[in-house]
Amino acid sequence: MILLAVIITLPAVPGLMVEQAEAQSYAHRVRDRYNRISRGANAAEWAKRLSDEDVAIRLEAVESLGQGDMEESIGPLLDALADADQRVRVKAINYLGARRQQAAVPVLVQKLFLSEVDADERTQVLIALGRIGDPRASKQLLNCAMAATSDTVRAAALYALGESGTPEVTQALSRFSETSSDQQVKQLAGDAIKKIEARAAVVPNRQPTLLELERRMAPPR
Repeated sequence: MILLAVIITLPAVPGLMVEQAEAQSYAHRVRDRYNRISRGANAAEWAKRLSDEDVAIRLEAVESLGQGDMEESIGPLLDALADADQRVRVKAINYLGARRQQAAVPVLVQKLFLSEVDADERTQVLIALGRIGDPRASKQLLNCAMAATSDTVRAAALYALGESGTPEVTQALSRFSETSSDQQVKQLAGDAIKKIEARAAVVPNRQPTLLELERRMAPPR
């Protein structure tokens, strides 16, 4: 007698597939968390790995520090800004910006004007400064925008200026926009000025800038 094997193909069940995918994703997250904890239980342990010769380990250390307790991680992440590998520096920059760490502002501002910092890294610094939104960087951001030779860097500087600029720079920013023949510069500078003025409008007892006074006193068109 010849036995015939009958193979029955069951149709895929969408709901079951979603549940399986979610379970696998959760398992991966648990495993990754366990790996991070087992290799270094605190910021001090991860900070030690920032001096490892293997860049992959330094990148992992920065990621764990960025996702951990920022109060303990801020110092090591600031140290990572001086790493020899740009990938490590940029990852640290991104975490400091995402966590809005104002303590990083002086170091980040300094990096804007270092000759060894290329346009890509400078752009990441500007994005981070825009996320942090610290008005202390206002004048330096304006200087960066005016001195930039890269369109991407200039655009990032104007964005960051809109996020953190103070009314004291709006007049100079307006002049910069007026003297530029680049329509993108004019648009971004105009947007930045609007953001700065909107932010200043909600601050009580603030003296208007000279530019604001000129606009208020100008005859109607």
